[in-house]
Amino acid sequence: MTTIAKLTKQQDGSFLGTLSGIGLQPIKIELQPVTSESEKAPDYLVISDDMEIGAAFHRENKRGEYTLVVLDSPALAAPIFSYLRKSVKAGYTLEWERSRRREQKDAE
Repeated sequence: MTTIAKLTKQQDGSFLGTLSGIGLQPIKIELQPVTSESEKAPDYLVISDDMEIGAAFHRENKRGEYTLVVLDSPALAAPIFSYLRKSVKAGYTLEWERSRRREQKDAE
C-alpha cells in the first residue's frame, strides 16, 4: 500500500491533511463527518477548496472495521479507492493500492 495522505483527527471528529503523490500537486483535504438516517449515506464527505471530491464509509469485514475513502473528480481517469488507517507513528494515513488484474490474482 502507498500512503497518499497524512491526516490528523480534530476534536469535532473531522480529519485534516494533505493529499499528495507522484504527478499530483499536494492539496489540503478535510474529511467532514456527515449525519444521516440512511445506512447507505457516507460517514464523511471529502472536501478540498470548498468542493466535494469524495466520500468515506465505515465498513466491517471478517478482519475488523475500516474506513473506505473514495475520491473522484473529472480530472481523474477513474475513482481512487483508499483506506483511512491509524498510523503507528502519529495521526492517520490514507492508503492506496493499485487494483490487480484478474489474471494476476488468479495466478497467485
